[in-house]
Amino acid sequence: MVGPNVKLNMIVHGVQYLIYQMFKFYFFLLYFILKLKSYYNKMDTTLREYLDNSDNIHNLILNNSNFINSTELKNKLHSLETYIKQIQTISYKIANIYNSCKKIVSMRCTLNKDTDEQNDLLPNNNDEWVKMYNTTNNTTNNTTNNTTNNTTNNTTNNTNPDIKELVPKINIKIKELDSLDELPNYKLYWIKTIRQFAFKINGIILRGNIGNIFTKNYRDDLQNAHNINRCKNKNNCKNLLSKNLKCKFYHDPLDIIELPNGSEILSYQNNIQNYINTSWMYVPEAINTKNINMKHIGNRETLYAESILLKHNLKKNDIMQKYQSQTMHDILVILAFNQTN
Repeated sequence: MVGPNVKLNMIVHGVQYLIYQMFKFYFFLLYFILKLKSYYNKMDTTLREYLDNSDNIHNLILNNSNFINSTELKNKLHSLETYIKQIQTISYKIANIYNSCKKIVSMRCTLNKDTDEQNDLLPNNNDEWVKMYNTTNNTTNNTTNNTTNNTTNNTTNNTNPDIKELVPKINIKIKELDSLDELPNYKLYWIKTIRQFAFKINGIILRGNIGNIFTKNYRDDLQNAHNINRCKNKNNCKNLLSKNLKCKFYHDPLDIIELPNGSEILSYQNNIQNYINTSWMYVPEAINTKNINMKHIGNRETLYAESILLKHNLKKNDIMQKYQSQTMHDILVILAFNQTN
């Protein structure tokens, strides 16, 4: 039989253990709250830093652009691109969450037939922030029409039958048909002077060949990789006219035939652009030395903003040339696959 002293000791130890666990939980909760507060303060500080740094860059370029070398200017613009991309990524994620929640709330109000509640709960659809990132087709169409009507100087009215919205804020010239049966069958052309396949659509010439795709994860592939990036020296390349040396960078045949003796450069007559497998990978981050060969434009929701950013990039011509070449590569692969079937 357990004595009273033993029972008392058991109760005391139990109370002590309970108090210990309560203090342990309290300190853990306090630690978590402090960490959470620190995280939000850090985020808030980072946003303030974006604004302060952007203002500093703006003032620096406005007042001292004539005294700053081109490399530093490019680095400043790159910093601004990075800020935009990072903030855009956060905004895009929040907007997707908003649209998802809005859809759920709208369905709930519809099922409950709460018209008044629906009007109170749902924010105004005319809000500009919602327009940029709305994922529902109906709202997107309404948004585009409103934006078009308000900015007639920048965009073309969608009521024009020869104009169609490609993505929000970007319209394109089209010829409307009633069905696929009416589509004309155009030929693929072979351009003898540059030895490339080509076709022209909406005033844009797409040309090229099917190139090799080197795998970035394999060392042997990278050692043999060539003709991926364009030679920055173009026709001034010292290897171009040499009989013994072959430039590892890509030389566009259209550039070579402009040389007086371009037809004599036999080693470059069959020059084909190649690719790294990561060229098909899309990344939302700003262009830098590590991701230069990846895709930075092409996401529907942010295509307009990405296009604006690319227009201000100093390497935009090289980037778009690579995009066009890669697109032609993909089209030719589809045609080749069709031929084998």
